[in-house]
Amino acid sequence: KSGGQGIALPCDHGDDKQVEALFQEVAKRTGGHLDILVNNAFKDPSLGNPEVDRKLTEGAKFYELPLSVWDDMHTVGLRSHYVASYYAAPLLLAAAHKEAVAGSAWRPFLCATSSFGAVSYLFTTAYGVGKAASDRLMRDLQVELGPQGIDCLSIWPGLVLTEKIEELYKTNPSRINRITGGQDPRRVGESPLLTGRVIARLAEDPGLRSPKGGIVTGEGLTGRVSIVAEAAKELGIRDGGVPGSVGGDLYGEDRVAAPSIRSLGFLGPGPLRQALPEGLQWLAEPGGPLANDSVRLPLEFMAQGPPPAPKDA
Repeated sequence: KSGGQGIALPCDHGDDKQVEALFQEVAKRTGGHLDILVNNAFKDPSLGNPEVDRKLTEGAKFYELPLSVWDDMHTVGLRSHYVASYYAAPLLLAAAHKEAVAGSAWRPFLCATSSFGAVSYLFTTAYGVGKAASDRLMRDLQVELGPQGIDCLSIWPGLVLTEKIEELYKTNPSRINRITGGQDPRRVGESPLLTGRVIARLAEDPGLRSPKGGIVTGEGLTGRVSIVAEAAKELGIRDGGVPGSVGGDLYGEDRVAAPSIRSLGFLGPGPLRQALPEGLQWLAEPGGPLANDSVRLPLEFMAQGPPPAPKDA
């Protein structure tokens, strides 16, 4: 219905042999080339473990959680990115060589989905460490692969309205409220489709994959990052879809992308509004002067810690 052809290949990203076999199969199907790799696998340590789920919901400290939380998040969600990139590298390099021989300016693309948790505390210690390390992995892969014709980036979605998030909002809203500042996640959340649309544009146009393109952060400790909400705004990419389309049927009506988590459009109606005296809270209501989506905090400021939890969290 959306066009194109998708081929599903089962793979446990916690098993290196399965990952190796996956890329061997990809090589057979493509003649040894790969144009794009999106590292997105992640293991939620609470799945199938009600006790871990309860502790994470209550905001347990790292020493109150089993060590398996670290292993789960970092085996599938960090190490798995390295392993997949390792086995994909020969295919990506073959694609880069093919494009260079043809005189094309297009370059293969390798990316990993990360999050604002890389610079600001989110969920638990192991989560943030994994995301920060994933960002570093993309920057270092760029050092090694960039000169060989492959571009590497970290992709930061905002609050993605996955099935898990939708379920949590119904069953444990306080866990989501710690992210949204008590706001309705349907106003400040993104569908998974939005991330895909931004990655597709980055894959299409190599000129967008550097800071000069306007949607990638400059070099430094927070470099080589494209923030989905901000990229969508700059490129005019919308979320959801028209009635009758796949996007509309699965992810709701066609709409402007939600505000970036580091913007006043997100922070104003959330933690900032709650910190204001009651008579001034209107300033931070959506559309108010202190809720301007175009005003964004530096990532270095975000690294100073998470915003205060909502009063009813």
